Amino acid sequence: MRFRPKAWIQALNNRTYLPTLVALVVIIAAGISAESQNDTIYEQKLRADVQYEAGLIRARIEGNLAADIQLVRGLQAVLSTEPDMTQRRFAQLADHLLGAEDSLRNIAAAPDLVIKLMYPIEGNEAAIGLDYRKNDAQRAAALLARDSGDLVLAGPVDLLQGGRGMIARFPIFIGPQGSEILLGHPLLSDRH
Repeated sequence: MRFRPKAWIQALNNRTYLPTLVALVVIIAAGISAESQNDTIYEQKLRADVQYEAGLIRARIEGNLAADIQLVRGLQAVLSTEPDMTQRRFAQLADHLLGAEDSLRNIAAAPDLVIKLMYPIEGNEAAIGLDYRKNDAQRAAALLARDSGDLVLAGPVDLLQGGRGMIARFPIFIGPQGSEILLGHPLLSDRH
């Protein structure tokens, strides 16, 4: 059997094939449209699943941050009543805070914006003596916490002791002249 285009064209001119041909074109178009719509629905479902998972992660992180912040607020209250706290006393109090926490890596207190109290000291020696007024990377957030009187969350930042983390800074004002202690701690640090 030989292929003859003229014969095919003449057969299509026969009006009995026309409804069949139109039905075939409509079925093919409907199939393509249905497949396209199916792809769109699938992509929307994937997007919704990702948004749901991201929402759960966000809620978990926010909950952990809120819990950590409340723990440190306790130390903030103690420091406001004991402005001349020793390193030993600071370490005892901070040990209770960090004992059960896995997201809090260390806690530092910076009277007059210079870190003088640190827990734990091991692994954080590089941060002791840090003057926030002289550190370009952390100065703005430290001064904002001092000047605003509010908690300032900064990060991710490169930590002097290595790694990166988010740092929450709490200003503590003591006495009538309002000398300040800046209480800060990295949250969600990648240092282990």
